[in-house]
Amino acid sequence: MLVPNCHGSSDSYRYGFNGKEKDDEVKGEGNSIDLGDRMHDSRVGRTFAMDKYSYKFPGESPYSFAMNTPMCAVDPDGKLIIFIGGLRLWARDADQLNHHKRNGSFGKSGRGLPGIYKTDVYNYWGTPKNSFGKSTDIAGRFMERLGDENVMFTSGSSKWKSQAEDRKVDGIAKGEEFHAMVQSGEIKLEKGETIKIVSHSQGGAHAEGFAEQLMSYRDSDGNQLYKIEVMYNITPHQPGDINAPDGIRTVQYSHPNDAVSSEAPFWLPNGGSKFSKVKGISEFDERKIIGGENQPKASGAAGNRNGHNVTDNEFIFDIPEGKDGYVAPRQDVPPDSPDVNKGG
Repeated sequence: MLVPNCHGSSDSYRYGFNGKEKDDEVKGEGNSIDLGDRMHDSRVGRTFAMDKYSYKFPGESPYSFAMNTPMCAVDPDGKLIIFIGGLRLWARDADQLNHHKRNGSFGKSGRGLPGIYKTDVYNYWGTPKNSFGKSTDIAGRFMERLGDENVMFTSGSSKWKSQAEDRKVDGIAKGEEFHAMVQSGEIKLEKGETIKIVSHSQGGAHAEGFAEQLMSYRDSDGNQLYKIEVMYNITPHQPGDINAPDGIRTVQYSHPNDAVSSEAPFWLPNGGSKFSKVKGISEFDERKIIGGENQPKASGAAGNRNGHNVTDNEFIFDIPEGKDGYVAPRQDVPPDSPDVNKGG
């Protein structure tokens, strides 16, 4: 997929080859360039992985960049995943813009401050050992299945005893921040780029507000500026008080014995919650993953939380195609293409 870029000496190259950011940590200065979807080794003029669009150009090497015309073409990302985490018990709402009474910034937020980040700053989505004794990277699994490594992370953590509406308001503010950064050029989206949202726990209501705000923006012709392709809600908190946005495939994964969001004890400062469906949800997967036969013993809210933890939910990627909850490869890759990541 090529986009004209015949400006060999323009300012678009200020970050390195093809206007992309350099990643100097592993292979030395200027030797590794982050193309978003693939990493490029500038010493050999090749990428480390196959081009997912190589099926469109059978006469070209799947490891070449932009059909070997780097001075007159760029290789766009064409996709974006946003991960929205849940409550960080001792942080409460410190991750939210309104907590500091200031406008956050994607570029200036930094670690531990409000905003959206390029990396999982809180190590929220992965763990060396989950309740099943496995090393788990949920974000990585979504990236692999979707065929998308262009990601951002943010936190939906809110104040103690917050309600879904509070977290929705936080999400709206985060959507405003995102839009402002797109308008200023600090975040670049390609034409037709779709957004996928993956949320967990308190992040579910936050994601509702975030998506609703993005869908409110229009261009001069009245067309939506942002296309949200899908939303995956993992053990959302207070699910019955969340509304799925119209026109978007929305998936909910909940467990009847979840000790945080289905059977929240009175002493948890999380606003309370009960097992229910998100209103207007497209697909609903309910199953017990801890506490059943041949499963780890459920140890409650003070223990393994009976399946609430995001890192205990790898079963998501075992759901077969055609069943509710299946994590589908991104829509901008035809189903018959030889995408190396298809099917995860």
